[in-house]
Amino acid sequence: MGFFDRSRPARGNGLWVAVRLRGSVVAEEVHRFGRWRIRLGRTVPTVSGARFATARWLDRGAVEIAPADGPKRRVAVGEAWRWEQPNGVSVDVRVVPAQHLPVRVASSGDLTFLLTFALLSALAAQLAFLLAVLFPYSGQTEDAGSVPTPELIARLLQHEYEGEERGYSEEVERPDFAERGDSY
Repeated sequence: MGFFDRSRPARGNGLWVAVRLRGSVVAEEVHRFGRWRIRLGRTVPTVSGARFATARWLDRGAVEIAPADGPKRRVAVGEAWRWEQPNGVSVDVRVVPAQHLPVRVASSGDLTFLLTFALLSALAAQLAFLLAVLFPYSGQTEDAGSVPTPELIARLLQHEYEGEERGYSEEVERPDFAERGDSY
């Protein structure tokens, strides 16, 4: 097996419909084998306003087309049928063999990203564990600073900055209160 996966053979056929206006393709439809009744040409203008044709699969290699203005026709693989109007609108119908695009197996962007992220996360966890073993945390830091009291926080929120040269007062002893019960 090479760079591309070619293990899936092309199976089945499809019904290809091309709507043209004065020779230029303005709409394309592809219908896979398996649908019982197919309405063709959603964008084709007709005199009656109805869909210009319906199709149904006879077997895997042939389809029966029933145009609104004529007899039914059988179209097989490799054959084509053309429906034309005098105003320049034409519809080409063909039964074409299925084509599978090659699937790239070697690497996918999503899978590569996921694996890279997982490996880097594992590396970061190992480094954190190694640093924790080599340099244990003592729990004491000298440069942590002082913890602000609720009084200081209240003063700062009220924009009372006096006393900044002298510092702030130490913690005030507060009496312990019984816990409040649930209020409803």
